[in-house]
Amino acid sequence: MDKIKGQKELWEDQHKRREEESREIEGTPNLFALQCIKLLHRDGTIVEIGAANGRDA
Repeated sequence: MDKIKGQKELWEDQHKRREEESREIEGTPNLFALQCIKLLHRDGTIVEIGAANGRDA
């Protein structure tokens, strides 16, 4: 019988599977970012809060 995985192991496996995908899109703005950039002042300041790959969610 297979062992039932705990939450930590499940998330570690998920991040391993998506690691290559994350590298491929790193530095590429998503659609939301492209839409928001139009609303920002060129010399403005951006405060990033809580953006990450979800490991601490």
